[in-house]
Amino acid sequence: MPLAHITRTTFRVADFLSWQRSGQLLLSPAFQRRSVWNASQKSYLLDTVVRGLPVPIVFIRDSIDLDTRSSVREMVDGQQRLRTLISFIDPDALPDFDPERDEFTVRSIHNSEIAGRPFGRLSKDVQTTILGYEISTHVLPLTFEDRDVLQVFARMNSTGLKLNPQELRNAAFAGAFKTYAYELATEQLDRWRDWNLFSEDQIARMREVDLVSDLLINMALGLTGKSQPKIDSYYEENDLEWPGGEQYANRFRHTLDTIDKLAGSTFKTSAWRSEVNFFTLFAVIYDLEWGLGSPGSAGKARKLPTGATTRVHEASEALKSENVPKEVLDAMQRASADLGRRRTRYEYLRNAIQAS
Repeated sequence: MPLAHITRTTFRVADFLSWQRSGQLLLSPAFQRRSVWNASQKSYLLDTVVRGLPVPIVFIRDSIDLDTRSSVREMVDGQQRLRTLISFIDPDALPDFDPERDEFTVRSIHNSEIAGRPFGRLSKDVQTTILGYEISTHVLPLTFEDRDVLQVFARMNSTGLKLNPQELRNAAFAGAFKTYAYELATEQLDRWRDWNLFSEDQIARMREVDLVSDLLINMALGLTGKSQPKIDSYYEENDLEWPGGEQYANRFRHTLDTIDKLAGSTFKTSAWRSEVNFFTLFAVIYDLEWGLGSPGSAGKARKLPTGATTRVHEASEALKSENVPKEVLDAMQRASADLGRRRTRYEYLRNAIQAS
């Protein structure tokens, strides 16, 4: 592999579009993956661009077309991003454009202001924002052969930690349920930190998003066991639309506010710092206020039992000292995501809070 003299620069979306129109951009060389993004992922990318947020670095390789004696830029990594942008702006620039595969508009779950509009119907300001968006680009030199490019791919995919299930979902989905889960997890970042519920490393690996996803599923379906395939399936089933999503989101926020009032001042030293116990507390409070498994519809939360704050504190102390029934202690320590053990913890805490 030659000494890598890689140029690090930025190009506007308009530059890539111009190269595509003139035949100077090769989106799908032999070593590139085929376009497999769905409409939700494409919509999410457009919203990211319109908001001016960063997208991953694009890798291209300079090349020479000896037949035309002109420069060609081959996509090494970033084909799906560029194809999405070009197909949205100017479908005619893609010789293999397929409406069933490539045509899409931005969804309202991502950006209600431009939802459903093709590029030509967007305001001039938004069109300019998209065309002028700068993409960080690494340009590989002419001396890079295909085997060298494949080595770049191998190194890109071998460094860092193996993706966990939530990080894989982040890459695979961009629809309704994913959007709610990520936005709710992100907007509560200060609270996760104040409560010391997650470490910074766990937040970096999307552990809080995994928990929020699990909580939202239980809110909608009722108390259920947790498995990564089950969460994957729920993401997929509710990718296009999540019925009642806005109401569930509001209930989620309200439940966290309630927990803050009940235990916020002592949360860092309470039993609720444990993710297992926090899940149980959230499930019980949500059930008392709204009802686990109830439809996501408008309505006010029910009042908690009198003395709930005191009983939540007493339950925390009992859990910390392990002064609880043996089956509850077992449910805290072994197979804690199993439905049976979740139900054991849930019933113990609900009974404790409702005690007269």
